[in-house]
Amino acid sequence: MKISKKEDYAVLLMSALAGTTTNEWVSLDAIATRYRLPLPFLQQIARDLKRVGLLKSREGVKGGYALARKSTQISLSQILEATGGKLKLTQCTTDERCPIEEHCTTREPWRKLHTVLYKTFASMSLDDLQRV
Repeated sequence: MKISKKEDYAVLLMSALAGTTTNEWVSLDAIATRYRLPLPFLQQIARDLKRVGLLKSREGVKGGYALARKSTQISLSQILEATGGKLKLTQCTTDERCPIEEHCTTREPWRKLHTVLYKTFASMSLDDLQRV
């Protein structure tokens, strides 16, 4: 499984917001400048995260973005799936039919590995990422 740049930036954005020590709203421009990220790309990611209820926003001079829930209630899998879709290691870990599945000897091991990795991503909160 390869984490794309979009997913990587989403985790970075969420971590940056989780790491704020004040209750103030944070502008995407400030995050883009601090981490040297392209602002338009960060805006697109923020829209995806807001759409699934992980971020909230406020317009105006003192506006910006903030986490929609506590960092302990947001999992790594939620962030990754909000920006990259369903997590999957191989076609074997999806509901899609595989042309060789009847004779495949690796399907079940891939499914077991996927389950372990998914459970790990789902059990790791944004708060846990701050402490690593």
